[in-house]
Amino acid sequence: MKIILTLMLLSTSFQVYSQNIKKRGLLVSKEMQKDPKMGFKIANKFVGKIGWFYTYNHTLSDEWISWANKNGVQFVPMVWGRWIKWGDKKCKLGENGCDGKKLIKIMSGTLKKLKGKARPKWLMGANEPWNSTQSNLNPWEAVEIWRKYLQPAADKLELKLMGPNVTEKDEELEWMANFLKRCRDVSKDETFPCDLGKIKSFGIHTYKCKETHWNKHYGKGDNIRKTLKLKMGSYGGKPAKWWGQYIGQRKFWVTETNCNWDGDAPSSAEQCKRITGKRKKSHGIGSINHMMKNDKIMGFAWWHTFNGNKIQRALNSRLSYEGGVLKPVGRGYLKPNNKTNCKW
Repeated sequence: MKIILTLMLLSTSFQVYSQNIKKRGLLVSKEMQKDPKMGFKIANKFVGKIGWFYTYNHTLSDEWISWANKNGVQFVPMVWGRWIKWGDKKCKLGENGCDGKKLIKIMSGTLKKLKGKARPKWLMGANEPWNSTQSNLNPWEAVEIWRKYLQPAADKLELKLMGPNVTEKDEELEWMANFLKRCRDVSKDETFPCDLGKIKSFGIHTYKCKETHWNKHYGKGDNIRKTLKLKMGSYGGKPAKWWGQYIGQRKFWVTETNCNWDGDAPSSAEQCKRITGKRKKSHGIGSINHMMKNDKIMGFAWWHTFNGNKIQRALNSRLSYEGGVLKPVGRGYLKPNNKTNCKW
């Protein structure tokens, strides 16, 4: 009887772990896309340990479509900001026929080629719209793009929508609250109504690896949801309880993370130790293990896998060398346990 119970527990644990592996994602940089031979050397190191990938774009080259189909890795498209891009062409949404129909046509070219597990289920909203060096959209501009272009595209292509990403910082949650308020304001627009119900999850960027940080904001503390609920109040004729339920039903996708905001400049080896439980006193089980276990988090991806950025914090957080050899933090990302080799 004890043997049977033990086997049942092991089987259940394996199933849960296998499901959680699907949470782990991969950020495929423009460098990896432009040089598929180099990109595949890196990406193949993660096959079998990731469930999804993204590129900050809404289309893929044929080479990367083939890679996704072959390896059964879901592509998650993104409309980064104001622009639609395909190949070496682009157009600005709202100008010269660059509209929802154009976005649907461009995305369809990629989606119809993706098969099985590789086929997208989600569409990401704007990248750091609150950041003047990123997509740089105020909440009102973001809602216009959302309701006129992203929402119709998601409807037509049968994709679920992930809201524009924020962090747990108050000013960014204020941005998100204003985004939700503006969406509510135009929910009855005759031509392009903004449907709050179609925002199925919230995108998150956060660069800390302490378990206590994740518990405070995304775990038992649930601070990010609590703060957002307070900011919504009873806006738009909806009682505070309604907003509380609405926000509480939405989970998170952490689409950028590493240890760079921990208050120092941790090396690759040090970041490896922080996410594998080797810094238990200061970091507990670390961010990756927390996200694996936290059912409020649907997916996560490390910034970054490999890119040409030469600033020190980018070099420290890079998962792989150009040739596909994993750096210490890359090994930790794949195997976040205390048996992982975090040495150079």
